[in-house]
Amino acid sequence: MRVLQKVKDKMTMPLKDHPELIKAYEQYQVFNHDERLRALYEPQQIFLHDNATDLEAAFKRDVKKAVMKYVKKGVYEWLKH
Repeated sequence: MRVLQKVKDKMTMPLKDHPELIKAYEQYQVFNHDERLRALYEPQQIFLHDNATDLEAAFKRDVKKAVMKYVKKGVYEWLKH
């Protein structure tokens, strides 16, 4: 237990002038060690990651469609001049 206290002291020492950051760090530690909270948090993070990936793919697909649309209309030839 003393080792954990030393680690905690080392982590919070740079934050000593910022009590709100120390509190946030302590809450993070509680959260990180609570399996129930992690079990609730992880699916949310997976959803957010998947959603961001889907949005990025849709954006790239739509950009490609728009470029192809203008290329087909002859804008490509206009841009070459």
